[in-house]
Amino acid sequence: IISIEKQGDKSLQKFDSSSSKTLKLINELSSNIPYYYFYSNTEPKNTELYFAVIYLSPGDYHHYHSPIDWVCKKRRHFPGDLFSVSPYFQRNFPNLFVLNERVALLGYWKHGFFSMTPVGATNVGSIKLSFDEELVTNLKRKKNVDPHSCYEATYSNASKILGGMPLIKGEEMGGFELGSTVVLCFEAPRNFEFNVKIGDKVKMGEKIGSLNNEDHIKHN
Repeated sequence: IISIEKQGDKSLQKFDSSSSKTLKLINELSSNIPYYYFYSNTEPKNTELYFAVIYLSPGDYHHYHSPIDWVCKKRRHFPGDLFSVSPYFQRNFPNLFVLNERVALLGYWKHGFFSMTPVGATNVGSIKLSFDEELVTNLKRKKNVDPHSCYEATYSNASKILGGMPLIKGEEMGGFELGSTVVLCFEAPRNFEFNVKIGDKVKMGEKIGSLNNEDHIKHN
């Protein structure tokens, strides 16, 4: 059982949440703002959940950027272990990403729910967020950090209209001290298809999925 400890709003005032960025996202996400702002219990129709696990080896670029235009409403920090996240361990270690330290960033995009979760790994306990300087990871051994707790913070003060932190495709969000893994989990129409296969190498800005020949998801 994991208990949730509320940490309040952690919006960083100096982080650029300009009016032009907010207006761009209001225009693009307007159909989903009421649903996700008020947490309606109505289930979205004609969509499914998709996920992608992107492994960053020690030699890869280890910052992460926003793959789409979206709004991050909250983050949930789960202290945990720091096992290797290499493809071998992913295949042979059940529940690896549930055991490792991770920071789940939760919000919405124009097709519904969207989340992006940086996961810690061996020698990679430090997970940084550009818009949340108060996030401190890799503290499992300290007495004041409970490994069975989730530390939740919100970003509603970043944009009262959008209800969270506006993020534009390609914008840098943070990084690891070394390579690790980022997990994407998102809602999309049922005719969404990935353009990459398991084991493919992708570069920053490369398209990894599309909908009706439109460019919707890129790995950054």
